[in-house]
Amino acid sequence: MLKVLHFEDDAGNYTTGLEANIAAWEGTRWSPLWRCLKLPVVRSIAKFAYDKWAAIRYARLYMNS
Repeated sequence: MLKVLHFEDDAGNYTTGLEANIAAWEGTRWSPLWRCLKLPVVRSIAKFAYDKWAAIRYARLYMNS
């Protein structure tokens, strides 16, 4: 669970990764910016970037001990 962000909504459903990031920001004034990440072309690029960032973050925080 440390490798990617997890988000639980009010109904008890979980999302992970980029979807969790978008869900977490939807309650803020920045939600329109984050909602654009749901567009098909943007989503594929954003998911790729998020997955790379998450892998680097995990390695930096938990694999260099």
